[in-house]
Amino acid sequence: MKIRQIINNITENWSVKAACFVLAIFIYIFFQLSIQETKTFVVNLDIVSKNGMAVTNNYQKKIKISIRGKKEDIATFRESEVSAYVDLSFLAKEGSYKVPILVDLPKDALLLDALEVKVSPQEIPITVEEEIKGFVSLNPLVKGEVADGYEIKNIKITPDEVEIFGPKSIVQNYNRLQTKAINVKGANTSFSKNVGVDNLGKSLKLVSKELINVEVEIVPSVSSKKIIVNSLSYVGLPETLQVENENIEVEFVVTGKKLDIDNLKNTDFIVEADCSKITNIETESFIEVPIKIIKPEKVEFKGEYPKIISLQLKKIESEDTEIVKDVLPKIEDLKITQPEEVETITTEESIKS
Repeated sequence: MKIRQIINNITENWSVKAACFVLAIFIYIFFQLSIQETKTFVVNLDIVSKNGMAVTNNYQKKIKISIRGKKEDIATFRESEVSAYVDLSFLAKEGSYKVPILVDLPKDALLLDALEVKVSPQEIPITVEEEIKGFVSLNPLVKGEVADGYEIKNIKITPDEVEIFGPKSIVQNYNRLQTKAINVKGANTSFSKNVGVDNLGKSLKLVSKELINVEVEIVPSVSSKKIIVNSLSYVGLPETLQVENENIEVEFVVTGKKLDIDNLKNTDFIVEADCSKITNIETESFIEVPIKIIKPEKVEFKGEYPKIISLQLKKIESEDTEIVKDVLPKIEDLKITQPEEVETITTEESIKS
């Protein structure tokens, strides 16, 4: 009797009760949805290989991971705790495959209820081949210009080669890598710096991640300049002589630091002609005499430079000499006659007379 009464109570106004039940379900679902939240992370795709296989093709490097759950459950999720990877360990030989993307979540996530994880894309196409190691040489990459008047003399890198590993076909065709850029802009002294390896490629990895030491030797630039001196000093030139070819030019080349050479002038040099050993000449003669070039200490001669010059010398005629020359012809024209004989009278005879 009681069971029939219960059934009658349930079936009484059943349409209204059914509507209320459905409404209650919707309210529950809405409530559950209202207390849930979605967090999205974009992470790098890692390759895991324990069987000596490596990926050779270009593949999608960024993976989108969406995690949905109760707000309080996923609030503690951090991007650093979420990762995506593909595992090549089950691949037995070289070839092309489509492999699923796996997700690694924090251990506490396994204890959460109603946690939904979505990955995009879910799988990627890859091509794999045998993974090997090899050594490649390193080149330094220099960026910028050193200070004016300076230059890079030498760059030393330690070590000068690194060991890499990756797909066989790529490692075997790699013979040179370069360091990350070393900025030398405005530098005027030597320096050293630790840098990493640049342009390693997407499929290659370094066996050791130690930094590369780069020593850059910077020295003053060396430059040359042609000097022309046209004003000479005549040392020991006799007063009776004069130089007729006074427009003599002495030309030579000097070398030194660029900053010193750029500021150098012809007047910074003195050329002395040693005339002290000249004794007697004809009216006009050409005589070779040694010269001495006095230069600034900061520069040096480049190659051969003049040590002898030819002087055109002329005797200076003094006024006395000219007078003598004018008088001599007149004296030669004079006729000198002997005086007539005269009688000589002694003193005694003079007294007698």
